[in-house]
Amino acid sequence: MVTVDTLQSIISDFHQAGYPDFRHRALEVPVGGKTIITVIGPRRAGKTYYLYQMMNDLERCGVERERMLYLNFEDERLMFEQDYDVIFDAYRRFHERIFYQ
Repeated sequence: MVTVDTLQSIISDFHQAGYPDFRHRALEVPVGGKTIITVIGPRRAGKTYYLYQMMNDLERCGVERERMLYLNFEDERLMFEQDYDVIFDAYRRFHERIFYQ
């Protein structure tokens, strides 16, 4: 089972790493609303790289990267047994450590 410390390490790794090269796509997904948006498509269609583009665009608009959360569930460090609440707990603790000290 994944621990809060492991998740905080993964979150920190994401915040420190750069984005991979991506091809800019003209797709526009509304952000900032109160609805959940899902981007779907076949394997290897560019969904993840479109997400990187969205995060990069948000950063350019002034959103701090530390306020974003990206987890790749194919990461071998993430071994879940139905308890996804640990993700929210780890991010909350990470967020408090970064922004409230």
